[in-house]
Order: sequence, then structure tokens, then C-alpha cells
Amino acid sequence: MPWRARWPERRDASPDRQARSEPRVRAACLSDIEALTALWGEMMAAHREVDERFVFVPGVERSVAQHLRSLVRSPDSAVFVADAGDAVVGYVVGDLHRRPPWYPAGSFGFISDMYVRPEWRRKRVGTALVRALEQWMAGRGVTSVELLAAERNPAGLAFWRAMGYTDYLRMMRREIGADTTGWSPLPRGTTGGDEPA
Repeated sequence: MPWRARWPERRDASPDRQARSEPRVRAACLSDIEALTALWGEMMAAHREVDERFVFVPGVERSVAQHLRSLVRSPDSAVFVADAGDAVVGYVVGDLHRRPPWYPAGSFGFISDMYVRPEWRRKRVGTALVRALEQWMAGRGVTSVELLAAERNPAGLAFWRAMGYTDYLRMMRREIGADTTGWSPLPRGTTGGDEPA
């Protein structure tokens, strides 16, 4: 059965209490891991609402928590959270990369996650998170920032374009298994020069 987001009820996460303070963007700490894991679950549940391919194995929360913990500790990664006083209401994750010589030159930052709870959207929380991460990356010599955006999430695409991000490469996917209909090995001695590029 595919995993679906589950997160603990928080007494301090009600909109009434959140509304008492504006979110403050800060670096995440290890005590945020539970809240970050819950936000990751909400983000993936939202993705699954528009694309059924976002399916995860049962118990994935533990692995996600371990991964987030390693990112918070790593000098080559950054996790920023939007702290509304009593609750974390958004987060962004990024890390640093250097391309091998056969790719376009330069170091780059990669944004792997960015999520803001629905009641806090359109309040520039996402913008503040991304700009904080970009500033952290720029301070470490990054020359560009890249990310993957879900094709079936028009609101997400619009957000990233409004932030100045443009199309660069497109990830494509095909489900395969035992049935590889329409595929056959090339005859011996052929190069496949007439295959689609």
C-alpha cells in the first residue's frame, strides 16, 4: 500500500496561534527534524494529488528524517525554516555541487525541497526561504542554482518562474518492467544511426 503523509497533531500549530507572529527564516537545527519530516510528508501528499507517480514505501518517514538530519549537519548543505513562533510552517533544502569538466563550467547549488503550508502561502514566506538559501549559496561561490519542478504542478512552476528561474533541462520518465513493448535489440553490426536522437 503506498505511503501517505501522516504527521502528529501539534497543539501549537493552529492558525490562531500562528497568526500571532510573522514567520522568521532561520537555519534549521536538529530539534526541527520532526517538523521537517512532517512538512516533507505534506509536500509529497500535495504532489500525489496532481501526479499519482509520487508513491513511497511504507515507513519512509524514518529514512526521510535520517536524510534531513544528515543535511542539517553537512557543511555542504543548508536547510532553512520559516518559524512562526510555535510552529515551523515552511522549509527549503539545498546543497552545493561542482560539475565535472565535460559539463558546463562552474559550481552550482541544487534546491531539492521547498514547501510552505497552504495557510502561509502568498505571504512571501516561500520567497524569503528561497532568497535565504540563494544568499547562503552565493557566499560559497555558486554561479547558478538549479532545481526540479513537477510538470503537473502549475502553481509551483509559476512560483519558480516568478523567482527568476527558467527552463534548462527537462527530466523525462518512462515506466518499464518485464514488458518492454515496442523495444527490440539492434541487429548485430548496426549502430542505431536511424534511431530517434
